[in-house]
Amino acid sequence: MLTLETLTQDLAQVDALKQSWLMGDGGTAAALPPHWPQPDGANDDDRALLALAYCSQYPLLEQIAVPEQLKPLSALPVLCLPTLATECRPAFRQILAALSKHDGLYWRLFNLLVSRGVAPHPLDWLPTANENRLPAAFAPWLRWVGSADIALTEASWGDFSPAARLNALRELRRDAPHDARSLLALMAPSEPADKRFDLYELLSLGLSHADLPLLETLEQDRSQKIKELAVRFKMRLGEHEPQVQDETITELQGWLTSKTRGLLRRETLLLAPELKNSVQYRERCQALASVPLPALAASMGLTLNALLEQWSFSDNRGKGNYSPNESLLHNIADSLPEAQVMLAAERLLQAAADDGTDPSLSLRILAPRLSEEACVGLAAHLLARADLLPNTLGVLFAEEWRWLSLEAFSQSPSVALLIQRLKALASAGESQDSDYSLTLAMQQIGLCLNYDCAQWLLAQITNMGLSPLHPLLEHLKFNVSLKQEGRKDE
Repeated sequence: MLTLETLTQDLAQVDALKQSWLMGDGGTAAALPPHWPQPDGANDDDRALLALAYCSQYPLLEQIAVPEQLKPLSALPVLCLPTLATECRPAFRQILAALSKHDGLYWRLFNLLVSRGVAPHPLDWLPTANENRLPAAFAPWLRWVGSADIALTEASWGDFSPAARLNALRELRRDAPHDARSLLALMAPSEPADKRFDLYELLSLGLSHADLPLLETLEQDRSQKIKELAVRFKMRLGEHEPQVQDETITELQGWLTSKTRGLLRRETLLLAPELKNSVQYRERCQALASVPLPALAASMGLTLNALLEQWSFSDNRGKGNYSPNESLLHNIADSLPEAQVMLAAERLLQAAADDGTDPSLSLRILAPRLSEEACVGLAAHLLARADLLPNTLGVLFAEEWRWLSLEAFSQSPSVALLIQRLKALASAGESQDSDYSLTLAMQQIGLCLNYDCAQWLLAQITNMGLSPLHPLLEHLKFNVSLKQEGRKDE
């Protein structure tokens, strides 16, 4: 009887025979396993032919057997959105191919489609199982590609892969926060620490005071990372008491210094001076990113709001890879309520306007914590900047800029700068290629502008003489080609 051990030995001998044939056997007779049938009186040539025949058949034993009963794949679910118009599909495929390696713009393409009330044709695109930033409208397709036709429950928990489980929980958290919280409390404790952390991070979606009992339980978790996550989430809700002063807070208190500046309008600024010792400077920045800010403010005799108002974003940019600004902003985004996040964002924008710098990278840290209403208020400050292109708004909004009026857009100094640069490009003709910043700006704007603003901008650009076939206009033309659902002019 052929056992697994015998089969393993035979396969090893098959490999040895193949190696000897490749390297030359020097006329040596093939050594066959004794249980391989051989005719009586076989000579060396016969045994060599038998070995060749057996070796050609043995790989069949390594093939996976076809299951007796195949599981039929269910039909692709029909989305609640109509399919993209046929005339728009070539442009969609072209843009999709260009954005496949540009993660930030890739998601904006699908947000724009859903905002306009359409979905891609499944022959042009289907999601992969780990594309978790897609709009909720694509959830049926995500479940289908992940083979998760069943609902995530206590009984079906083990039937989901970790990635599919996260997607299902993310959808459940969005649609039924209480059910997602109950399922997490019941099933997550049995998962490994890294998987538990990923699961509990989903509580950030719609975090509310109803999550406090679970967060208090997580503070007793055996993983230190999860304990810290629970503390940060409680601080976001304003429920965590400041810690007593410890060594880290004492070090930061000695590092940060106050300075009064200004003649007519005196103001107190909080500075994080650069240190000659780079290791010490790095450690201070790392501590600033994780220390409880209410406790730090209290140790300095300040309120939390006062600490944020006095922080000098202009002076605390840092050096090299270490930035006190970035450390503080990450801490604010991770652990403070939205009111303090908004205060920090306003201070950041004011400092950037005074210095004439682009706040996009720093603002990107805070933006996910802000409501749409708060982001709209900050967007007005960016549009008023005559030294920034309007695509800087992209750090605040992941979806179509429906809130933006045509009047505000057309009169914006930021848009005037964009048109000025496009006019210079049109005047130069084909002799000048567009620079990367302008190309990126037009891609972002094309995927974010609402229909009216996109139509107006496209008309302005073509009227100034830039060819409608210019590559810069691909995304903007695609935007305009998407008819808004329910538009009166359809």
